[in-house]
Amino acid sequence: MDSHTLNVLDFPKVREVLADFTQTELGRAAALTIMPNPDLVWVKNELNCIEELMKLKEELNLSLVSDIRPLINASNQGGLSPAMLNQVRIALQGLRQIKEFLNKRKDRLPLIAHRLEQLQTFPSIEQAIDQAIDSTGTIKDEASPELKKIRRELRILRNEIVNRLEKIMTNHPDLFQEQGLTIKGERLVLPLRLEAKGKIQGILHDYSATGKTLFIEPIELVEDQNELARLKSQEADEIKRILARLTELVYQNRWAIFQSLKIIEQLDLLQAKKSFALRFDCCKPVITDDGQVQIVSGRHPLLVLKKNEVVPLNFSFPDNTKIVLISGPNAGGKTVVLKTVGIFGLMLACGMYLPGRYVAMPLYQDIFADIGDEQSLESDLSSFSAHLLRIKKILQDANPRSLVLLDEIGSSTAPEEGAALAIAILESLANLGVATLATSHLGQLKLFVQDTKGMANAAMEFLGRPTYRLIMGIPGESSALAISQELGLPPAIVNRAKDYLGKDWLDLSEKIKSLNEQLAKTEALNLALKQTKTELERLKHEYETKLAQFHTFQTEEKKKTIKEMKNLLQTTRSEIENLVRQIKETKAEKSAIVKAKQYLADKLSTIKALKPAITESPSEEYKPGDYVFSRTFRQQGVVVEAKESITVAFGNIKVKLPNEDLQKVGETSPKPAIDYTTFEFNPKLVIRGMTAYEAEEALAKFLDEAVIAGVKNLVILHGKGKAVLKKMVWQKLRKDPRVEALRLAEPYEGGDGVTLVQLK
Repeated sequence: MDSHTLNVLDFPKVREVLADFTQTELGRAAALTIMPNPDLVWVKNELNCIEELMKLKEELNLSLVSDIRPLINASNQGGLSPAMLNQVRIALQGLRQIKEFLNKRKDRLPLIAHRLEQLQTFPSIEQAIDQAIDSTGTIKDEASPELKKIRRELRILRNEIVNRLEKIMTNHPDLFQEQGLTIKGERLVLPLRLEAKGKIQGILHDYSATGKTLFIEPIELVEDQNELARLKSQEADEIKRILARLTELVYQNRWAIFQSLKIIEQLDLLQAKKSFALRFDCCKPVITDDGQVQIVSGRHPLLVLKKNEVVPLNFSFPDNTKIVLISGPNAGGKTVVLKTVGIFGLMLACGMYLPGRYVAMPLYQDIFADIGDEQSLESDLSSFSAHLLRIKKILQDANPRSLVLLDEIGSSTAPEEGAALAIAILESLANLGVATLATSHLGQLKLFVQDTKGMANAAMEFLGRPTYRLIMGIPGESSALAISQELGLPPAIVNRAKDYLGKDWLDLSEKIKSLNEQLAKTEALNLALKQTKTELERLKHEYETKLAQFHTFQTEEKKKTIKEMKNLLQTTRSEIENLVRQIKETKAEKSAIVKAKQYLADKLSTIKALKPAITESPSEEYKPGDYVFSRTFRQQGVVVEAKESITVAFGNIKVKLPNEDLQKVGETSPKPAIDYTTFEFNPKLVIRGMTAYEAEEALAKFLDEAVIAGVKNLVILHGKGKAVLKKMVWQKLRKDPRVEALRLAEPYEGGDGVTLVQLK
């Protein structure tokens, strides 16, 4: 990708946003320098790794790993300081903890685990540094046996010297100042008064600033202090040797450490991509191989940061179309569409999720953009010349795997010549098979695109003011006069401008406006048909489910009845056999015969009582116009057709039902004990001013009544304020399976104090 395209599409700013989600210097540097990569295997692997991290509930903590590469490079030039070695130890500790954390979860993270195979840990270096240096950077006595021995001798000798000096001061208190022992030139000295000069034999090291104190080293302690200095020198040499040993240990493992740091850099960048995806409500993009592009509710990330509400972009190349020309009013969002599609292509090539509900697009090998004013005073180029030079390079380099974005093509010159040139450029790009999005106000160019196979018009919607919605299939009107009038230009000037335009131009504008209105009506009709289809599918699914449940229940009841009858017959046979035996034994006494007859009569009554449970009730006959109650849907309807199955109308919805599911209701047959109270449903709910509990109750009732009434488009007025009610409403609606979509109202619809809801 050339740097010009990256800059005009604000790619460096998107990289800065991504970098803000990193945890380490390594990851931040990688985010700020990431470049689009057209390698399909790499991009898919990045997207799949992000998907794995999305499933990880715990946050991956990488903050312990600092960028120690400069320290490791410096290890070849001399010993590292204790502070530097401590920094190395902490970073290596972070490497180890990260690997331990991810290894415990490698079953859930197979792709991440594969990358971890190259991540090495260095516990021996950690341990060596930790044993030698404490957290403050001080070398420990245990750093080496020799250092421990030297320091023990130092402490003994220093204590002995201090004790002897203090004894001298105690024995001659009148000769010394009260400040006590002092160190001069790393040697312990006594603060002798000036008037006591010559009373203590020793070496004079210094005077006080006032000249009243002499700092004397007693002669009898000179040899001891020389020995103390020698031990200190040995200590310094030993410390230097220890640091050199630790530095060499780090240097010997430098390439393995570099490799592990590179993996942490990649993990941090992946984690940042995950955080970016969560922040901007991104989706995992689908990579197409047929050149198709489909963006549903796409949002430019920089626009999301800048504004609270962003009108989402819905865009796709029509079938067999490579060129789309976008027209419409100034400041209507044409350039934003180009930049959104372009930045999506760049982000995809960086292995990132994209801000939108659904995005499918190719992995472009190159993206070329000519956006903005290219005028250059240094190069003595006009805007028109600069644009032409840019387009010349695009035509030379573009191919079927490229995406070209041309803003205001054919502008900055006479409209007639500009339109002719723009037509030739678009024809050339179409012949090359290059996917191209262009914007323009030129009417001649719009007409050419409308009549050319493989090209399509699109318009930024204008309903008295820009709505920032992209409408595919029709050209847009520039609406310069309407915008001028809205901005307060004197009406006389606007009317005079209309006179100059002429009747033909105004008629064309009216035709375009009429097309927009017809398109809006078509969209509304399509939405209504979609809602009806969804409702029918729901009712069909509900009916089939309940019918299956009924058949299952019926089968189980029959099995249960047969089992009961079998048990009854077995019991009866046993009783009859007993009765026969008694009759034989008593030689048919009257009482035994009476008992047997009575038993058989009782069992016959029992069997007669069970008979209705296992015999089917006679089918009832129905005719059109009969009012019936459905046991499945628990609703009353009207029979419209009666054949093998009964067609029943429930309002505008007709459903075929079996005879046994229905029950007649009317004047001659009592209705089931169900309340069919009618009500008028208001599709607007006002909860502003309610408590959260009251609003939640009202919302639940509102949704239930909407489903019963068959209303699909709802309005909820919750107000702005602190957004407590708005937050509650969105949480409930997002979890409700009956909700198809929801959005905040546009400014002309009530703004962010109103939520618009579409039910399934």
